[in-house]
Amino acid sequence: MDEYLAGCKAKGRQKRKHTGNYSNADPLIKFLRQHVSRLNYGVKVPDLGVRPELDEQRLISRYNDRRFGAALRNDQFLDHFSGKQTYYFWGDHTASSPEILVNIDCDCGEAHGGGTTEGCWAFMKLVKDRLFPGLYLEVSTNGQGVHGYLCFEKPGIKAALVRQVLKNLDRYLKKLAVSVNADIACVEIKGLPPSIQYDHTGKISQITFGQWAKLPRGAGVLDTCKVKYADLALLDPDEIKVEAKPEDMVEPEPEAIKLESVKVGGRRTGSFDCRVVRQETLDKLPELEKYAEGLLRQWTGATSFKADRWTVTATDLAEFFALMMCMKPRPDDSLPVRAIGRLWEEVYIAGDFSRPWNHHRFKAIRDLCSQHGHIDWIDHRFQNLPERKGRCCRWQISFMLHGVLSSLMGETTVVDTACRLPNGHHEFHTPKWSNFTLDRHRRWLAEAENSIELMFAA
Repeated sequence: MDEYLAGCKAKGRQKRKHTGNYSNADPLIKFLRQHVSRLNYGVKVPDLGVRPELDEQRLISRYNDRRFGAALRNDQFLDHFSGKQTYYFWGDHTASSPEILVNIDCDCGEAHGGGTTEGCWAFMKLVKDRLFPGLYLEVSTNGQGVHGYLCFEKPGIKAALVRQVLKNLDRYLKKLAVSVNADIACVEIKGLPPSIQYDHTGKISQITFGQWAKLPRGAGVLDTCKVKYADLALLDPDEIKVEAKPEDMVEPEPEAIKLESVKVGGRRTGSFDCRVVRQETLDKLPELEKYAEGLLRQWTGATSFKADRWTVTATDLAEFFALMMCMKPRPDDSLPVRAIGRLWEEVYIAGDFSRPWNHHRFKAIRDLCSQHGHIDWIDHRFQNLPERKGRCCRWQISFMLHGVLSSLMGETTVVDTACRLPNGHHEFHTPKWSNFTLDRHRRWLAEAENSIELMFAA
């Protein structure tokens, strides 16, 4: 008996192998289960389209009672791979999921409004070459269009931001298709995760279904490209130039290619405005942008400038000013860039700013202001440590610039904003990493040596 117990301890606890309808023995099935939502799935019904396995009420009821929804079984996956049935998925909505599968759907044909299969393949290969090297492509369900699949890396990112970034990618691809005059009907991003609200007990109180996307059928999706959240968030549809077409050219049908516009400065009504940037500030954005354009001409000689491969415009500078004027200063004047980025993203999601957060543009704007003496650096040193135990820079915009912006917003006496803004008296600095822990240790040693010298001198 002792020898048997010793042998069992030496082997350790063996993990039980799962078998049955939800085992992950097949690598393709395992990959798909790890990258799609297991709350619900859709099935294509002839003459009706895609229908969810669980409607909204059934899904909420099942999850709140049992804490699970509806997931595809292995035999359903195999039917899908063989073409006997067609199933659809959402991306996983949880912030803990490191990756989700995203579908780029390029359609053509009379049913969709025009375009050719050759045009779809040409456009998707362009997307693959320019944006997503290694993107897996396969024929769509009807055999005319093309589906592309990529792995979207989003560890710790909430579903609201994921949906916003994927919608931005959708706008980018639509505008890219127009700019290259692609022979397609439309291109869409599918597989968006659902938007779910929970109550204090962890039960679903409200759900907005995601965007259905067809599951891939080929094993090539295992080797598809991986795209990081930050890279997709930096895509800017406004940087794509669309040339005006001659009047004699045939315009596409209205349903063929739709360009979605970003809602900027949507007006809110009510007695209390809880947004980061208030409505009265948003109403002054045209004046801020006009002034920012004049500043850029004064400082750079043009109305925009390049920050590496990102363009900084007068609109970006005006929105930077608006956010700086609305942020409440901290007692120690610390201004973490992460905090600014979170606030900027909230304003963008609300539809009040034209572009998502881009730390490259932010750094270029702050450095430009600092170069002309309009950043008051209390301490330009920083130290980033694990678990956010480091220190951030301490700074604020200069009193002179703050006064001009306040005048534009009607908060102080009127200042002539048509005049050139003289350079401020503050020194030009950029953030510099510093080891504060080592500095404290050196100061402690120096004080200890002085104390010892004084003790022996006495």
